[in-house]
Amino acid sequence: MAFGVALLLVPFQAAAEEFSYRGVVLQTLGRATRARALLYVIPGILFAAMHSSQGVGAWIYAEVFAASCFLTWLVMREGNLAAAIGAHAGNNISAVVFGNADSPIYPHALFLDSGPTTMIDVLCSIGTMVAFVVIWSLVDRPAADRHGFVAVST
Repeated sequence: MAFGVALLLVPFQAAAEEFSYRGVVLQTLGRATRARALLYVIPGILFAAMHSSQGVGAWIYAEVFAASCFLTWLVMREGNLAAAIGAHAGNNISAVVFGNADSPIYPHALFLDSGPTTMIDVLCSIGTMVAFVVIWSLVDRPAADRHGFVAVST
């Protein structure tokens, strides 16, 4: 039951964050500057700061910042938010299912693990997103699926 609820609701939560950070913030920055580094760093800092209210440690900040940079790269590569929403949702669903019992973000995971968040947890989370991109890249999609994105026009 809990897994079904996660499968149903988590994609909406991930989409809302992607519309906010890779949609509004990234496009606004893209109109204001052509400095690509800022297009990664500013949304990354804001995205990590959004998670600060959960009282998480340094590894989680590193993970959230790295995930934000990865998702920004994905949006810039694809020219739309679809893959970033999917990768973000996949990451969050895996955190709900396999989350750490001590995690302030996902303390009610279906399969509880114990111990503090470690570098292994960070790598697993980022690995989930990378796996999604590999699968996404293997799917044969028509060129019409790639829509222009204002922030990255070259």
